[in-house]
Amino acid sequence: MKILKPGSQLHRLISLLSVCGEFSVKSLDLLGNKRLYRRVVSECTVPVTLQNPITKETISLPKIFILTGKGRMKSIRLYKGARPILTWIGEGNYYDSICYGYNMPMTTAHVDRNHRVAETLAAFMDAGFYYLPHTLPRLKSDGINRIITTQPLAYPSRMLKLTDNGEGNKTGFSRITGAVFAGGDCYAVYNTRNAVMKWSGKGETKAMVSLKQLSIVNSGIDQDRLPVLFFGASHEVAFRSMLAMRKATNINLRFDMFAPRIHFIPLNRYGARFIKFISIPRWREHLLELLFGEDQIVKLTSFEYDAKINGTYILSHLDSDLCRLNRFREAIIDEPDEKYEVLCFEWQYDFVKKFLDDLAKVTVISFDEVDKELSEYYSRYLIK
Repeated sequence: MKILKPGSQLHRLISLLSVCGEFSVKSLDLLGNKRLYRRVVSECTVPVTLQNPITKETISLPKIFILTGKGRMKSIRLYKGARPILTWIGEGNYYDSICYGYNMPMTTAHVDRNHRVAETLAAFMDAGFYYLPHTLPRLKSDGINRIITTQPLAYPSRMLKLTDNGEGNKTGFSRITGAVFAGGDCYAVYNTRNAVMKWSGKGETKAMVSLKQLSIVNSGIDQDRLPVLFFGASHEVAFRSMLAMRKATNINLRFDMFAPRIHFIPLNRYGARFIKFISIPRWREHLLELLFGEDQIVKLTSFEYDAKINGTYILSHLDSDLCRLNRFREAIIDEPDEKYEVLCFEWQYDFVKKFLDDLAKVTVISFDEVDKELSEYYSRYLIK
């Protein structure tokens, strides 16, 4: 008999499936030890008895999970007879609305999108964001409701359509995988996995306009352009996306025209830890305060940099903002005779070094040390 203990591998996987419907077998390492998760899945594709640790209720099932698809499309889904388990974690209604009567589409496009949404939610779950539907305020479509609090909230893309009047623009969120309210900001969330992100097309513009309206109505956050959390398999995706942007002949197709800040987050253990930072109000200012004295930080500048020390222009890339890094690079090219330096974490170093192409000195800042300093702040907001 298995016990559905909160925080266990089984509990985490069932929780994710209650929101996403399916999870990629190849992405199990995002949840932790891939070998252990594979064993849990294997043990739950045969007859099993499960116990609720609180009520002591038990249920015997022929299986909890089913496996569908092959190769990179292979998915873990919930067995339809296991639906009663979802009530143990306070879920079920939202799952019913996304599983199409337990006949979820098997097309490559549908499965790939579900996987991308699930991967980002796995990262937010690890970070301690609220992501289960019963913990998220129902979004309103009009008026000023201010239902969003200081808690960091991660909404999957489908929930952005489920406003109070049941209306949703089916094309408005065609590529966005979700939205996050955290630290006083509303972020659009994208996950391209291994693909280059191209910030073009009317669909993206409509999506951002719709999300901006939801942000104003539900949180009172009125930003001219919303920042973006850009997830990818590795920094190679970020590098190739920035190269593609350079080739754009139309300036309106540049990604720094699409959003004021685009924070790249790798789909690995560092990404999930980095996400915790954005739960802190003024988190980017906190990062700068860890690096520089108050009198060293430059607020209004002719180009993008954070401090000038001993004649060297310094930019902090600890916020992983691709837009700022790109503008800094362009400034270096225009003024090559000055001295420049970029500060980054160890897991950003190879990317920054490659992107700057020796135009500036690159200095590594310990991620563990910064994480330790900021933990006293984000621990106030995240789920323990």
